[in-house]
Amino acid sequence: MKPVLLDFMADWCVPCKAMGIILAELEKEYDFVLDKINVDKMSSVAYFYNVLSIPTLILWVNDIEVGRLVGAQSKANILKLFEGRVQRRKL
Repeated sequence: MKPVLLDFMADWCVPCKAMGIILAELEKEYDFVLDKINVDKMSSVAYFYNVLSIPTLILWVNDIEVGRLVGAQSKANILKLFEGRVQRRKL
């Protein structure tokens, strides 16, 4: 089962858009499933996961939350979240 990264975002959120570019790069380099959750359209999902700020990233491995980042993050910080949990793609 691939790790799943939940990206809680909104279309109007500038930091979310910047993070979207980083996540698109990581999606090409690493083997995980990226699920974008628009909090304006899916507020009940954000509430369920106790997301109070956007952007918020939640990493799930084998149905267990293993990490969470809140606010705009650098690629380096996201890679720290991935460390030992998400495998690089074999090119």
